Amino acid sequence: YPDMYVTDEYGVLKEPVVYDPVVYFGGIDYDDSKGIESYYQIDGYVSSLPLYDYTPLFLDYLPYGATISRYAYDHDLTTWYWTTEVNANSSSEDKATLSTDFTVDPETGAEPIDDSLVKIEYRVTAEDGQTMVYYYITVVDVEYNLSLVFDIYYCTGPGDETCTLASDSLDFDDELVILTVKNLDTDGDDTASSEENPANFPSFTTVNGLNNNSTQFFYTSNAEYFYKFGRNRSGFYTFDVELKLDQYLNDIYTYEIKYGDYYLNDASDEVAGLSGKYFYIGGSVTMRTRFFSVYIRDVSSPSTDAPFGLFDFFKSWFY
Repeated sequence: YPDMYVTDEYGVLKEPVVYDPVVYFGGIDYDDSKGIESYYQIDGYVSSLPLYDYTPLFLDYLPYGATISRYAYDHDLTTWYWTTEVNANSSSEDKATLSTDFTVDPETGAEPIDDSLVKIEYRVTAEDGQTMVYYYITVVDVEYNLSLVFDIYYCTGPGDETCTLASDSLDFDDELVILTVKNLDTDGDDTASSEENPANFPSFTTVNGLNNNSTQFFYTSNAEYFYKFGRNRSGFYTFDVELKLDQYLNDIYTYEIKYGDYYLNDASDEVAGLSGKYFYIGGSVTMRTRFFSVYIRDVSSPSTDAPFGLFDFFKSWFY
């Protein structure tokens, strides 16, 4: 069942704890705080459910004659407002106003950092239209709670100080970068805790299968695009970056991926022939966001080899 707490009007948990409300199969036990407290926080947990357009289960548990609405942010007017008051008999269009994205802050659109939660405020209005109780709702997917964010850089030299965002680089403008993220089922220890240093990631020798695979096409234009992978699970990852080749299929770019203060190691260091860079993150039931920098550089001495004999040229995504 969800966890429940008493808060102040800003959603801050009250200290010291006087009341201990709980959610159970029959509804909510307010621990004699009804009529005294008006603000609560409920922390809900789900498994393998999309939270980008989620509605908590309210309507079947409203008191007779009560309605509920959501505190929403209008990005065009840059103001907060309460949505339409609805109950179980309202139209499906009105009920849909209770749904929202529980993965980002409603005002800023920012992902929550570690151990922080996206709070969505709801208001229940009694039949008299005067008595109101407010609920700050959080929802966490206990399995799919990891966000992976990649920034693409183009570098003109060996040092990180020579790198600029690819979208701002005149030397790497209007280029396509294909990033593939794979979550692997391996024989490694998936109960290991998270580490920042790749040297401390758990090792593995066998890939048993693929849990999931996502591919993102990044176009290095300065247009206002926001690239984002869907939330994923903990475990063993490879990050593979595909870059433009020359007309003879020779590499003209190379890449590295930096996580915090460290560069990720080649996945082939674990299993021969495995492409990309290796990353590991341990399990958790809280939201996590991990940031990576992809550094792209020209190959210092590109090969000029052409295939022997007769061959066909081809066109790919990059041309």
